[in-house]
Amino acid sequence: MLTEYFQFIGLGMVIGVVVSFIFSLREKQKNRALTTQDVSFYLILRGGIVGFVACFPGMLLSRITGVTHPVAIYASIALFAAILCYFSHILRYYGFIVPAAFFLGLFTYYPILWSGYLSFMKWNMMNPKPKYNGLGTFVKLFQEPVFWLVLKNTLVFASVTIIPTMLLAIVFAILIDERQKLRVYYIYSFFYPMLIPMAAAAMLWVFIYSPNLGLMNRFLNQIGLQSLGWLGSSATSLWAIMIMTVWKNVGFYTLIYLAGLQNLDKSLYDAAYIDGAGWWKRHIYITFPLLGPTSLFVFIVGVILSFQVFAQIHLMTEGGPANSSNIIVYFIYENAFKFFRFDFASALTTLLILALLAIVLVIFGILHKRIHYAID
Repeated sequence: MLTEYFQFIGLGMVIGVVVSFIFSLREKQKNRALTTQDVSFYLILRGGIVGFVACFPGMLLSRITGVTHPVAIYASIALFAAILCYFSHILRYYGFIVPAAFFLGLFTYYPILWSGYLSFMKWNMMNPKPKYNGLGTFVKLFQEPVFWLVLKNTLVFASVTIIPTMLLAIVFAILIDERQKLRVYYIYSFFYPMLIPMAAAAMLWVFIYSPNLGLMNRFLNQIGLQSLGWLGSSATSLWAIMIMTVWKNVGFYTLIYLAGLQNLDKSLYDAAYIDGAGWWKRHIYITFPLLGPTSLFVFIVGVILSFQVFAQIHLMTEGGPANSSNIIVYFIYENAFKFFRFDFASALTTLLILALLAIVLVIFGILHKRIHYAID
């Protein structure tokens, strides 16, 4: 399989060299100053790169159309190579972003497009070969009660974790910014949980939530409350993971807010202090509005991260008990690698991407014009 793949890429690069040779003759006629070295550059470097890059849209077009004949595939590669050669005088200036764009396209955009394609197919253990199913997968997905439970859990998780984490982070950042002694110690103390690997942090909190030996239940017993089965109860499992997530992320957001505070004009605080504004009013009317761009960034990052939670779910509860802590990304993982329902997993992935895109656009549309980006 791997040998065939390299042969395919190699033949695609040969096609690119041939197409590049044709275009180099055209360019030679236009500019007689081109030397043999220039022609060699076009043949070897440009042809190889163009052929290599053209293989990927050629493969994608073949998968989308279902045409698998080698002649048709290589003809599409030649077409894409010709397009790239024709616009090479423009594309050469963007050559520096080719490595990053290649990996971004290969590991981000190509899986997104492929997942969107599979969401309209029927593909599972009973149907090992994908067959076109239209919107049937989405209809079946919307009819599953587990999907709506997972969606509710995801929305609750995002709603409960984002705003409290942001409020704690901005308060901690203000308190650290106003202190001079032990300032570095406080910064490291708040940021340290972010440096702990998620696997280690999850195991730490599993011990904290232990019914018999956990620190959380001991604390509850000390104040006269009964012990809880934090991770073993449907009523508390999701809340336990949300508490752990807030603890893990608050230091990261604190550092971002602390960086934003360094860009604020301190003379505004002095003027407000002279006018008699107290500590609370100074931050309500100066700090919070001027940290609008930072808050917008933190809010969008928080929304994206809350919809992508996976590791702590997988390590602490595995979505249980009874899917009470199941989140959409873990639900995608279960459908793909536990139940082998790849069509359901692809449909869920497509819905997740579209939902995140819509949420981010709405956030920008509502908050973008209400934020102060500069001080006149």
